[in-house]
Amino acid sequence: MKFRLTIISILVVSISVILQSCSEPVEYVEDDTSQTSYTTGSIRFIHSATTMEYLVLDYRDLDTDSYEPFLNSAQYRSQYGYYSFRTGLREFAAFEPNTSFLIAWTSFELEEDKKYSMIAYDYAATLNPGFIVLEDTLASADSAFSFIRFIHLASDLDTIIIKEADISDNLVELNRKEYSNYINLPAQTYRFDVKLKSTNEILLANIYATFLSGVTYTALVSGSVNGMTPGDLNINILRDASIKYITVD
Repeated sequence: MKFRLTIISILVVSISVILQSCSEPVEYVEDDTSQTSYTTGSIRFIHSATTMEYLVLDYRDLDTDSYEPFLNSAQYRSQYGYYSFRTGLREFAAFEPNTSFLIAWTSFELEEDKKYSMIAYDYAATLNPGFIVLEDTLASADSAFSFIRFIHLASDLDTIIIKEADISDNLVELNRKEYSNYINLPAQTYRFDVKLKSTNEILLANIYATFLSGVTYTALVSGSVNGMTPGDLNINILRDASIKYITVD
């Protein structure tokens, strides 16, 4: 009897092993060590706020949700970028140098393969700067032509007119914080006047600018005519296409 029980026990164990060996195999999945691919857009920063000669700029990191250093000493009338950032809601904060005093903040949706200009300007005379964010063109001017966009960011002026000197027609008419479309102009040297619309007073005369074939420009009017900001009224003409692209985040 004992011998039969032993044989039965052996048979049970054998059947169990056979059944386990016939069950579905466990699927082995190798860990995915490849990096997640991100879409990106490009941002250029232009410091056009005369109330602050220098600005410190930070950006919010999308992974850590904390602010990281971006530009340590951005100077008035200078541009920086373009910088490649991951797409999404991007946030930037500006500080007075060597302090933690927040003086401006902005957020905007950065879209894939698009270019943007983030511009610091005098929000109001003698007050802290603000930001304006504009989408830049991806197109290129035809041969023998150039693109030019004008932006009115002066602190104490209402509507201004920008025109070619000695030509009666106005080139653009802009309210404060307003900007023009990209204008297609023959590539050559121009002489501009900036006038106050309400009085027809010439505020800036004989501003010479040479626009090259196939190049895109942004012209920013900033400063003050009545001494309400440290900088006098001026027009700053910057090339869009001459800037190095840098990957940040």
